[in-house]
Amino acid sequence: MSDGTTVVEMEPVKVVFEKGQSALVEWADVRRSLVPAIEIKAGHVRLDTLLECPTYGIDWEEYLSVDLDSNELALKLRKAGIWTLEDLQTKDRVVARIAVNIIGKAVWDAAKRATAKGVRKDG
Repeated sequence: MSDGTTVVEMEPVKVVFEKGQSALVEWADVRRSLVPAIEIKAGHVRLDTLLECPTYGIDWEEYLSVDLDSNELALKLRKAGIWTLEDLQTKDRVVARIAVNIIGKAVWDAAKRATAKGVRKDG
């Protein structure tokens, strides 16, 4: 039996900044939204409000793609002088540089795809 009350789901938020009547809030640790500042109540915003408000930032999941060919990676390791497990352990900075280059390329390619689709640079 229901008593007719509606449960409103509130989401904890961190206010990043307020400007005028709007606020940029971070929620669920990985999302940001622009909300009316008046909607923030004791560090919480209604979940339905957050879902209706504009998001801030690039939806990286939509644009990221890592095309990693194992043969290409093996070639990069060998060219960097990494042939054995010992090489891998002693040249960990070289491995980190290779990884950063691969990830960096994927992120920049994603940014180019987002820009081509009209995503604004400022979020």
